[in-house]
Amino acid sequence: KKSKKKADPAPAAPVVDPNLQKIKLEKRQEALDKIQWVFKLFQNEGVMSVSDLGTSLRALNLNPTQGVIQKLADEFGDSIIQYDQYENAVLDIVLNQEYNEKSVARDSEDTILRAFETLDAEKQGYIETEKLMRLLKTYGEPFDDEEIKEMTHAAEDAELHVIRYEETASLLATSQPSYPSTFK
Repeated sequence: KKSKKKADPAPAAPVVDPNLQKIKLEKRQEALDKIQWVFKLFQNEGVMSVSDLGTSLRALNLNPTQGVIQKLADEFGDSIIQYDQYENAVLDIVLNQEYNEKSVARDSEDTILRAFETLDAEKQGYIETEKLMRLLKTYGEPFDDEEIKEMTHAAEDAELHVIRYEETASLLATSQPSYPSTFK
């Protein structure tokens, strides 16, 4: 007598947690709403200039490097961006907080504080504005004059011409765009 071998049952379909699926859909919709809102801030006659790309990404609470901004701008090609192009390019970046496997997420307060402390060999709790400006222009990915001016204007003790980095680290880490209440 030959024994009949039972066929292996078909693999079960993966179980999808409906709550997880709902959360993903809500996050996606929230990201789309923010992208649309930010595009409207920067658009003129229905298009946005590529020159506003970096600022618009920062308005989406991202922290892209100039290299990331340039690569993304190169993908657009033209000097103007239509909304559909912008949404298609930016949605995954907002949802995943990365572009081409490079993080564009904001750094934590602790990470920013440690970076400032590394520059403060005397452990004074501040860095002279001129010294920080020099470092920002010469090390790593250089900041442009406008970015440096923006940062020092917000962070500098105007009397002493220093950056008190504990306050600045907190400001840089928690700086959030002011979205309409429906986006919070």
